[in-house]
Amino acid sequence: MTIISLRRIALAAASLVAAGAILLVLQWLSASPAQAQPGATTRYVAPIGSDPSNTCANSSTPCRTVQHAVDEAQPGDEIRVAAGIYTSTSVRAGISQVVYISKTVTIRGGYTITNSFADPPDPDRYLTVLNAEGQGRVMVVKVGVFMSILPPAQSATARYRPTRLPKAPVCTCTTVT
Repeated sequence: MTIISLRRIALAAASLVAAGAILLVLQWLSASPAQAQPGATTRYVAPIGSDPSNTCANSSTPCRTVQHAVDEAQPGDEIRVAAGIYTSTSVRAGISQVVYISKTVTIRGGYTITNSFADPPDPDRYLTVLNAEGQGRVMVVKVGVFMSILPPAQSATARYRPTRLPKAPVCTCTTVT
């Protein structure tokens, strides 16, 4: 094997690890409903959505990308992401990624558009995946934003398989001042 082939293999492996990490985060987010902050807006994302001129605040007209929902969100908002594979990357702060988190938001996967993103999410049936497909990073959290992942609500629900990783109830990114 050539050095270039080994680098390609390493890049592919790193992409799979990153996709697995995001799958882990989204499954953790979906384990139980989180309480939205008072005055917070719920934003919606689905593969069939549309970004232009969309605030993502209506479940019947979701955005297409998680990044657009984050951009539209105010601190404290919740972003519900329907099942699908999200691969769209954008450049923020000179870095290419699927989502750049720069404010306090909660992102939850495992929803479906067939029931208007109703709780509870079901990540086993409605798999949500963020994958940069080797075009950049999957998620970047801005300096000054703290990301916390709470432990699983029920350790019995945690499963380890190559494509399924353990769940935890909430992942919240908080701006540090």
